[in-house]
Amino acid sequence: MKTWPFKVFFLFCSFLVVLCPIPVMAQGDYPNRPITLNIGWATGGNIDIGLRMLAELASKILGQPVVVQNKTGGGSFLAFVTTLSTKPDGYTIGDLSSSKYELSAGSEAVPRKVEDATIIGCYWSIVHGLAVRADAPWHTLKELVEYVRVHPGEITYAVNGFGSPPHIGMVMLSKKEKINWKVVPYNGIAEIIPAILGGHVNLMPCMAGVALEQVKAGKMKLLAALGSSRLPEFPDIPTLMDLGYGFSVAYDVGLVGPKGIPPLVLQKLEDAFAKSAKDPKFQKFLKENNLPFTYMNGKQYTQYLKQTFEERLPIIKELGLLYKK
Repeated sequence: MKTWPFKVFFLFCSFLVVLCPIPVMAQGDYPNRPITLNIGWATGGNIDIGLRMLAELASKILGQPVVVQNKTGGGSFLAFVTTLSTKPDGYTIGDLSSSKYELSAGSEAVPRKVEDATIIGCYWSIVHGLAVRADAPWHTLKELVEYVRVHPGEITYAVNGFGSPPHIGMVMLSKKEKINWKVVPYNGIAEIIPAILGGHVNLMPCMAGVALEQVKAGKMKLLAALGSSRLPEFPDIPTLMDLGYGFSVAYDVGLVGPKGIPPLVLQKLEDAFAKSAKDPKFQKFLKENNLPFTYMNGKQYTQYLKQTFEERLPIIKELGLLYKK
């Protein structure tokens, strides 16, 4: 009669011992079903094509399909918030860039922090280039800056959207040099190219890939690359970092998951996509599209995202882009 509580306690402890290994076993079995990759951009663009290629390569390593879903909306923000709201089991991931946090600051009362997600890695960047018409009198960024210094407010630059990364970069550059030039927002790059060629605006900080055909055709020229890496086809064009400005502007492309993905699952995802990004097929895609390979693992990318947001937040505030009720 007196010994039964001890028997019950022993059975209870035995039950716990049996149950405890289950989460570890579940992580070890990952993945045992398809993984969903949410992409915030429409099909056919460089981001969509590149991530689909990574998904295909990673599927072979993980042994399960990585199924792409395009969730457009909010300037790619919809896919981001959808991904972060899912169960943190490693079966739903999404595309990521530093601009997601800028979008959060502009559209949510409580901006998301980098710590609110599981950062998987960064794989490439879309570099912005500072381009002018071929017959413009400036051949270097230094010459342009000196001209603007002597002619404040005269020079105009076109951006694809007010508050976009290129716009923020130009504001940061003007503050560094203490110069004054005027921004002219456009609805898309299709409007900007004719505006430059027609002489309606003086320069454009744009995704360099879009302007490269005009540069190759001799209609435009590049003064600088705004990213941290030089353009493969234009190795002589310096970056802002090369010129001593201490910052860069590029659209980084990576992957994210909801906060709380188990360590073993995260490691499998990180390793699979890192190996896929170094695959010759993917490297060929980057080279053919003038996209620098800017790989960062989860920890490195987390630090980059934090630093980038800290640098850009004052500009976001100055431009009046923070969320307002």
